[in-house]
Amino acid sequence: MVHRYASLLPVVFFGQALRAQMPFEFADQRTFHVGYTDCVAFPGGFAIWGWSFDDNGNSSSGFLRGIGMDGSALWETMPQQTEFEYLTEPTLTAFSDGTFLIAGGLFYCDVGGMYFLAERRDATGNVIWSRTHSFSYMSDADINAGDSIAYSTDSGILLTDAQGDSLTSFDTEPAYSNSIAWESGPVLLTASWGGQMARWASDGIQLASTTLSDNITDLVFWQGHRLVLTSGGWLTAFNDDLQPVDNIYLGEGFGFGRLLPHEDQLLVVGNESTFTFDSALIQVGSIPMDPGGEFPADLFGSFAARDSLLLMIATAPTGGRPAGLARTVSLTGVHAAHAENVSIGIVSIDDTGVELQNGLVYPQVDLTARITNLSSVPLENVMVCHFGYVGYMCDMNGTSVLIEDADLAPGDSLDVPMNGLVLAPTPIQGFNPLRPVCLSALSPNNLYDRGPSDNYSCDTVQFPIGLAEMGMDAFGPVVGNPFDQRVPMFFNTPTKVPLHATLYDATGRTIATTTIATGSDRTSWELPNVQDGVYILRLEGSGTCITRTLIRQGR
Repeated sequence: MVHRYASLLPVVFFGQALRAQMPFEFADQRTFHVGYTDCVAFPGGFAIWGWSFDDNGNSSSGFLRGIGMDGSALWETMPQQTEFEYLTEPTLTAFSDGTFLIAGGLFYCDVGGMYFLAERRDATGNVIWSRTHSFSYMSDADINAGDSIAYSTDSGILLTDAQGDSLTSFDTEPAYSNSIAWESGPVLLTASWGGQMARWASDGIQLASTTLSDNITDLVFWQGHRLVLTSGGWLTAFNDDLQPVDNIYLGEGFGFGRLLPHEDQLLVVGNESTFTFDSALIQVGSIPMDPGGEFPADLFGSFAARDSLLLMIATAPTGGRPAGLARTVSLTGVHAAHAENVSIGIVSIDDTGVELQNGLVYPQVDLTARITNLSSVPLENVMVCHFGYVGYMCDMNGTSVLIEDADLAPGDSLDVPMNGLVLAPTPIQGFNPLRPVCLSALSPNNLYDRGPSDNYSCDTVQFPIGLAEMGMDAFGPVVGNPFDQRVPMFFNTPTKVPLHATLYDATGRTIATTTIATGSDRTSWELPNVQDGVYILRLEGSGTCITRTLIRQGR
């Protein structure tokens, strides 16, 4: 085996001349909680998959966004599915004709998912075909020269034709592979994050396997080479028996690295550097991805190359609140400047209050925030975001205020009222009157600050309200959720009447009943034979009825 070490060389590209294109960077900040997870190149631009939560805490089904080579918005659409709430972290892969595949798990927050969705889209975002497959997990997909598709599923590999119709599936060991790639002919490569790698015939026969000492981040079959990139920065080539024949050390910054064939060269893309290799695996160039040290290691997790631009996307936190970041670097090494240009502070706490719901205290606050333009140019648009809390599985709560056409001159400030901010709820028994509240400010060119950020501000709010003022006479139980073999219930005050409890399944069928005695302040309902799923708990007593949606989740 040959060991080689990559070096920083001048960038050289053979083949088709690269068209000059200016790099861009933008922040997608449509709500207080946005993320970008994958991207792919198509003729004329890039497609990006993202997700968002609105201010009421409702998650979107996700969105597919087309952008041009200058970063401009071309189109935006959503996956075609109805009964499920959203698509989980799909993968995007290109067909040979410039169309592309989007595939990911269909998920319903309270139940989970048992299918994944695959759609073929054209360069305008329109659906060519849409298919669902009965696998609860899909981690990666690859398309061969004949446009057949291979998916890595929760049990192994699924193969379909170019129209998305299933051909065959077979189990693999290990079952979960984070990467899959076609070889020449009917042969597939799989790799798992833990370092396991295998070759498979399309009839399910394992041809070879090996285990690396490092985590595998990507693999590809290119120009006759079976190539693997590891989180430790090694690019390794393997023979038919998966024995290493060449090993190239690239350095740090490849924890989420990718292998991108681009024209007649291979781009080995990382967060700190991108190296270019020819068909003989000879390094012919390199590109600094973050020469100013502006971003943390492994912030960017997906990449795509088109013409002279390399796109990198991330779910980038500002004060812990995600937003979608899209950034390009020219294949000649040119990149867009990333400068801090907005700050935020909490000027005053204007009012406070609490609400009591279902045995939980929901603190609320009105405040005034101050935005200051730190840049040398007018600030036109800025968003102020407050993140409230994370509920069970899919629920998130927050508030966002978008100020458009602010025309805020350099050095000037603007006061923004933020009313009705709901802070994280707590059970009544554990309510702390001192509660933190934090805001972040986002503008299109100020999404991530490496150190303690000016665009993030916190304060502590005092809630001088006693428990007696919260309506403690109402019986509002705190119910453990999800539950395993028992349902724990806690009451604000001892029950004054017997409570009749009924558990229903999702179809409305009665599963179990019990009675909670007068004077109880807590109880634990044993339900050892209940299967995993979604249930409705109904509590009735003295003309009062309360329902809760519960999840049974065995451990």
